[in-house]
Amino acid sequence: MIERASPAILGILLLLVANVASAHAFGARYDLPLPLHFYLGAAGLAVAASFAAALVFLRGDRTTAFAIAIPLPMKLTALVAISLRLIGLFIMVVLLGAAAFGPPSATENL
Repeated sequence: MIERASPAILGILLLLVANVASAHAFGARYDLPLPLHFYLGAAGLAVAASFAAALVFLRGDRTTAFAIAIPLPMKLTALVAISLRLIGLFIMVVLLGAAAFGPPSATENL
């Protein structure tokens, strides 16, 4: 019988059984440490920079890839690559650990 019900009846039934949603709320009021226009300006600059980078690097008529050649010995190149990967992995583990086991307050957590 529900397969043949009109969308209006299903919408009314959905409204009758809906519960209160508590999504995206902080437990306590949190004020930003800087004025709001600083955050909005930085977000706008990040979007503008991403568009500028897309214009520079994602051209369809270019046949060669953009690369910077830095001559290094092969063993040093491998060592630098492995070191940078380990540093990135360490930073990720520290951030995930702070998120999982740190204090719940936004001002006290890393």
